[in-house]
Amino acid sequence: MKREILIKNAAVTLAALLIFAVLSMFIMDYHTMQNSKDDLERLTYTYKNHLVYNGDYGDFTDIGEELKKSIRITVIADDGTVLGDSYTEPALMDNHLNRPEVQAALNNNPKTDVRNSDTFGIDMLYYAEKVYNEDNTDFVILRVAKKKESINSYIYSTIPVLTLLIISVVAFSVLFTLALNKSILSAFNFVENNLNKISEGRYENIMPNLKHAELNSAVVKLNDIQQKINDSIEVLSSQTEKLDFVLENIKQGIIALDGNMNIVLINTFAKDIFDVKKDITGQNILYSGCGKQFYQSIEKAHRDDGGIFETNRKEKKYTVTVSVKNKGLIESIIILSDVTAIKRMENTRSDFFANASHELKTPITSITGFSELMENEKNPQNIQKYARYIIKDSKRMLRLIDDMLKLSKLDSMTQSSTREKLSVSDIAKEVKDNLSIMAAEKDISININGDAYIYAVKENIYELIENLVTNAIRYNNKGGKVNIDISQNGGTKIIVEDNGIGIAQEHHDRIFERFYRVDKGRSKAEGGTGLGLSIVKHIVSLYGGELLLESNVGKGTKITIKF
Repeated sequence: MKREILIKNAAVTLAALLIFAVLSMFIMDYHTMQNSKDDLERLTYTYKNHLVYNGDYGDFTDIGEELKKSIRITVIADDGTVLGDSYTEPALMDNHLNRPEVQAALNNNPKTDVRNSDTFGIDMLYYAEKVYNEDNTDFVILRVAKKKESINSYIYSTIPVLTLLIISVVAFSVLFTLALNKSILSAFNFVENNLNKISEGRYENIMPNLKHAELNSAVVKLNDIQQKINDSIEVLSSQTEKLDFVLENIKQGIIALDGNMNIVLINTFAKDIFDVKKDITGQNILYSGCGKQFYQSIEKAHRDDGGIFETNRKEKKYTVTVSVKNKGLIESIIILSDVTAIKRMENTRSDFFANASHELKTPITSITGFSELMENEKNPQNIQKYARYIIKDSKRMLRLIDDMLKLSKLDSMTQSSTREKLSVSDIAKEVKDNLSIMAAEKDISININGDAYIYAVKENIYELIENLVTNAIRYNNKGGKVNIDISQNGGTKIIVEDNGIGIAQEHHDRIFERFYRVDKGRSKAEGGTGLGLSIVKHIVSLYGGELLLESNVGKGTKITIKF
């Protein structure tokens, strides 16, 4: 491995130096050429300023023997005829019209051309410009040529220095490589030491990044171990975060106890139940603020290997489930579930069925009794009277069942039910038309004022207004009035007001309960089911509205609904 590193490093260093030398020569040659072109242009400009266009260029082209070795000056007519030259007799020279530098000068775009000279036998740089006479009526072309400078001599002179430099750098590279080999062996020893530390249960996350076969197995082993450790830490961290999130956001109280009834874990929901503000982890549950009775119930559940009981806290009812684990640090898990709403719903359902059974029992008993009388009755007038009673009670029972079905439908309806834009005034007019006979029997006038629009299920808004207007007619005095005021200002407002018998103050809190009646005798006589205002309340709640009641005995009733 040492020899391989040494040879490869020396080869790379030598190659880099040679590449650097070649690139340097190319760059130097490029810059030499650019400098030669600049010098040629400046030289042409100098001769141009001293040239007098008088038709005689012999003196002008006589530049001396020394300059002739590197510079050539030629004067050319606009048709390409050579008028004068510093090196050759013009008469012996061919036409120069097609020379690139001459064409460039004629096109007023002077540029340097590089080509081999037949006269000198070497590469020359050529540059030409126009030279006008004094009155700018005629011109000749001044061409200056210069030998292309070569860097070959420079290269030859630098070979010894470059060779010495390469030898020095390669020698330094060899020394550096030997030091690097020592470092690699030291890294190998470091890997071995780390493996020993891992085997002892200690680990330091500092590893060399090496690619040699001799170290691959050790590096792979270290990487595998590190990866497994990191994965385990990440999994544990993730599980802890998830557990913390669940415990803090679940709507149940959770308490974990050890074998001595000390609290190992308690979430925020459980702390709120017992009104605990500080951290009570480690305390015995007896002193956590839960109360002696709760503690005794937990003790009993521990003795019975688990159990379920109920407890009341802050006017709420909780079901407490105790699961005994007997595993490790945690002895048992206590879960407190808020069942207040469930219990309230169960009581409401129980009351509803009791009231519904009672309400249905009365007309059914009446129908049964009159049916039995009709069976043995021979007087047609009595039979007709009994039939009217049966029909009346049957209709009352049908109304009751219909209202119960409406309530059931409202309970299952959600706010996402299909809605449409409705005119409240149009629905109120429809209600007025349908209740006109009922109103006429008591000589009651129904007035509708204003209008508003609401997005709702038409059946719901119709039921709402119909129940309010029906009650306003039913519990009104003969010749009374019912006003329906509709407005829209930041929302929809519906007001149904009558000047009827009114409702006493002590009934206001319960008037919207199911089957609640202020005057049971009158309500039944008027044909009421006791569910009308409960249906109104359900509809208002369904649409997130507000329901207000104003009523006094003998002064009428005003019910306001705001959406």
